[in-house]
Amino acid sequence: VGSSPRAMGIALSMDVATWPRAWCGPAAPGTSSPSQHAERQALIPGARPSRPGSRLVTQLGLSGLAVSGLCRRSRKTRIARRAEPEGEFVQGTSIFADAEKDPFPAGTSPLDLLPNMDFTEEEKKKQEPSEPAMVLEVRGDLVVVRAGKGLFTQDSPGTIACTDSGADAVLLAWKEDIAILQLLAGEAEPGDEARRVEEKFLQTKCSKELRGRILDPQGRSLDGLPMPEEVEMRNVFVIPKPKQVRSNQYRALFTGVQGIDFDVPIGRGQTMLFQGTDPEKDRKYLWPDLLASKPVMGSQKELFVNVVVCRTLDEAEELQSELKARGCWENCTIFVPISDDPASRMIAINAAAAFAEYFGEEGGEGVVLCDFEAMHDVWNVLAELAGQERAARGLLMDPKEEQWVQMQGTVIRESIGERRKFWFRLTNRAINEDGKGSMTLLGWLWEQDGSLQYRLRKAYEMKLEQIEEISRISDEIRAKLVAKVKADAAADGISFDGEPDETALKPNPNIPGVPNWEIEELKSISDGHIILRPPEGDVWEWRVDPYRSLPRLGTDALHPALISADSPKLRLKMMQGKDRANILHDTIGAAETLDDKPGVELQFIELLLHQPASQLFSIDEEVARIVLASDADCTRLREVEGDLKRRETLTGLAKELLQTDAGRQAMAEIKDLGFVTPPTLDLLNQEVATFR
Repeated sequence: VGSSPRAMGIALSMDVATWPRAWCGPAAPGTSSPSQHAERQALIPGARPSRPGSRLVTQLGLSGLAVSGLCRRSRKTRIARRAEPEGEFVQGTSIFADAEKDPFPAGTSPLDLLPNMDFTEEEKKKQEPSEPAMVLEVRGDLVVVRAGKGLFTQDSPGTIACTDSGADAVLLAWKEDIAILQLLAGEAEPGDEARRVEEKFLQTKCSKELRGRILDPQGRSLDGLPMPEEVEMRNVFVIPKPKQVRSNQYRALFTGVQGIDFDVPIGRGQTMLFQGTDPEKDRKYLWPDLLASKPVMGSQKELFVNVVVCRTLDEAEELQSELKARGCWENCTIFVPISDDPASRMIAINAAAAFAEYFGEEGGEGVVLCDFEAMHDVWNVLAELAGQERAARGLLMDPKEEQWVQMQGTVIRESIGERRKFWFRLTNRAINEDGKGSMTLLGWLWEQDGSLQYRLRKAYEMKLEQIEEISRISDEIRAKLVAKVKADAAADGISFDGEPDETALKPNPNIPGVPNWEIEELKSISDGHIILRPPEGDVWEWRVDPYRSLPRLGTDALHPALISADSPKLRLKMMQGKDRANILHDTIGAAETLDDKPGVELQFIELLLHQPASQLFSIDEEVARIVLASDADCTRLREVEGDLKRRETLTGLAKELLQTDAGRQAMAEIKDLGFVTPPTLDLLNQEVATFR
């Protein structure tokens, strides 16, 4: 009876006063008893008395409902007891919030349901294993430790540890219960017990007076100059700041490289990934251009620092000389690792981030320029050692470590989730802090030879497998689909003869660069990526690939002066023109798509993407170049033969345009307002119309 819809309907429609006391329990304070309810019913005009027997029927219906409810409650109680959290939960969750108080205090979220994992020292000791932490292996300056009493997985990177042999080391990262540490002093031996030094972390020195200096990861002088009297000590490894203190009001990081500023703008507070073409030449010729950037907006434009991590002291001194020649050395700081091994470089990168964060918290702007390859190398050593430990225990490898997955057309390794926490501890340190300044992270990677071909082959193999799984098509149609995929693969230089080159699959310390699939994974967790093409001539240059690069912020990171010059429209026309060229084989974009102007030619818009190294443009020159390149009738540019001569002509015409009355008016507005007004932009277009 209790489970029938009719009985449930009767039970739900009856008055609460008819519930038997044995089922309902004691009345809550402020509620009516059955006798009090009957008295009130008698006072209501037109109230109908209960029909004889209706109380019995409804009670029978409620009995079944109550029994089933008790069963459900008992099951829920058992489940709740099993799922009862052992740790403290973050205040402000929708489950544990106090109804009489504000359920979501400021700074919390109704979806904030994760347990608070910040253990106190006393709680850590309760969680520690009984067996001591043990040194398993020593590789040069790297120490491999199995978690145990004294050093286990709740100890965070940056913790200082010591061994029985008297060595001091800093904890870098965990994978499962295997830790990798970098020696700071002494020697460690396999079999040593390892233990943390309580409340001691690796720190670096920070000060505004340390700009224009060469430092080691602990902030000590490497240039022979005295240290300032007052410095602030900051932890090298820190947990990224929460989203509650982050602001989405970005400011442009103007570089003077038009291919970046126009097509892939960087916002201060971003982590931007660069995929270069040659490690040595990129560091030598392109990095100084990024270190010459200055803030163009903000309340404290003069308080900024550009920090770079060099591999050796010789490289740092060469870069110092170049930056002095450009007149920007006084706003730069170079960090040099104590050795050229990956772990030392990883420490130097985090020290540079801590140094830049110091300026950001003071309301200034910090930029960190570094090579991410050290992070890649450290992780792969750690993954290898954790795999050996897993095999020694007789555990099977996680199949996800070797699986490939297709994500929106890009084939990547499925193991990104395992490395995500490792990478996020660095990439998420980039921040545009609410009410303060920013720290921007510019990380570079270079592709390992052969890895792109391997990934492309995997992608085509997956397509062939999908074709084989298509049901209800004839063999003739299937053969045509297979032939089409193989023809596309051949056009990309991919052959299915023989087995693929497995050496390109896994990271190889003897081969410089990072496998293509790992770069693709890192693109998915960065705030954008800039892909560079190899230079066409002997002169090293910036050559941005606009069609494969990705600016995640878009106009939020674009300089206001470029927005006022219709830069977003021109970029969209370029993208549409490229699609038109691929499909219709037409290099002229469609006319009157975003405005009433004629279509643009890709070969002239793409002139903006080439720029020789060390020849930076001002924001005035970038605006003038955009106005010239977007004018389809500028015959003084169109009639020039050859791309190199056209680039030189475009640069000369931009300088000529800025010398006109309209150009001088535009420069004045950019200086005073930060952008060009529409009437002045019209004057610039009218002036360009005379360039015939």
